[in-house]
Amino acid sequence: GEMMHVFFPRFYEIIKEGKVIIRAQALWSLINEDTRQIIMPEYHGIELPGRPGSDDMFLTAIVIPEVAGGPVSCTEIVTRFSQMDINGHMNNTSYFNMIDDAIWSGVSSRISADAATDTVEAAAVMPVPKSLYINYLNEIKAGVHLTLKEYKEAGTTYYEGTGDKPFFRARYEY
Repeated sequence: GEMMHVFFPRFYEIIKEGKVIIRAQALWSLINEDTRQIIMPEYHGIELPGRPGSDDMFLTAIVIPEVAGGPVSCTEIVTRFSQMDINGHMNNTSYFNMIDDAIWSGVSSRISADAATDTVEAAAVMPVPKSLYINYLNEIKAGVHLTLKEYKEAGTTYYEGTGDKPFFRARYEY
């Protein structure tokens, strides 16, 4: 996408057999590695051209609807060093691992102990989303205490990671 003052929008699509199976976007910014503050690109002669007209690819923000009510579960989590990437914040895949663990916690309590320890049987009972979306709202570093909240609405489960600020929101549609 075209540069937006301090942000560099990037859009991605993975197409299989003519059908979009993954669509993603990212808003990149340049930061000072020491202060973690945004760097103004124009002060450093930086310009990253984008594709004009790509604004139609922006994905909407996740909003947890009021009809979902309050959270049906809350899990306290402390992020670990192994979840971090080379930039010192949580790797994108770690968010999904965290949510998978929360889903598994709910599923495993409803099946036999044998099935819960058998990977093939366990995979057979794990719900498979039709679609999933995640909004990364604030950086998460190692040692951060957060609460993973789960909300349910017909056919959709929402997850929100919060602490001293909102960190992310995810929407799984089944």
